[in-house]
Amino acid sequence: YFNDIYDMYNGGMSMDSVIDLIIRSSLIRPVCGDLSPEELEFGNVRNNLCCSLVNTEANRRLLETIPSVDFLDLSIIFRIVFNQDGESEQIIVDNNLMSNWGVTAKDIVRQAAFNTKRMNPVRISSLREAAGLEYPGYDDECSFEPEILVVSSSTGILGAIHMLDRSLMDSLCDRLDDDLVIVPSSIHDVIIMPMDIADRERVDSVIREVNELVVGTRDYLSDHSYVYLRNSRHVMI
Repeated sequence: YFNDIYDMYNGGMSMDSVIDLIIRSSLIRPVCGDLSPEELEFGNVRNNLCCSLVNTEANRRLLETIPSVDFLDLSIIFRIVFNQDGESEQIIVDNNLMSNWGVTAKDIVRQAAFNTKRMNPVRISSLREAAGLEYPGYDDECSFEPEILVVSSSTGILGAIHMLDRSLMDSLCDRLDDDLVIVPSSIHDVIIMPMDIADRERVDSVIREVNELVVGTRDYLSDHSYVYLRNSRHVMI
């Protein structure tokens, strides 16, 4: 496979194009290699399309080759998600695939948005539960910790997209009785805390530290927090 890319480079393909090809191929090759062109036809995969969030600046080169929707300093992109043997595998929808399908970006947005809640329903847990700190006999009434929540998905992947769900964010505002600070843990989950307990400067410092030490490049979402305001019903930086 890489010999083919090397031949393309020797044949005049620019280094930037070679790099783009390697990046895109590394993202989709593990699944595409097992699927025939017929299996990848739009009619066969449309119900497997879902939305996910990525950082715009960190994925600038990739975003030039795929359909996407801007959201603040993030981008909504689209994936074909397959569940095989209890594991999830994904193909990022690129412009070539969209062209082969003969559909528009709006068609993909509409289908993926419709599918996401069904394929990847939201999961809300306490921070203590998500961190594995719940244990038998734990007396919640004896804890004076503020309620901090983790929003993810029931599948454990690509759950950060749920921060864009206004009805969900409204319900969390009601639950916490406050505006929300959204901490982007990764593309898979976000932490939600009430505004009145969050020192955003400190929160953002911790986010950057954790990103450097723990979060892998593919899972990275953002170096700063976001807020959701009840009155405007908007996510803001």
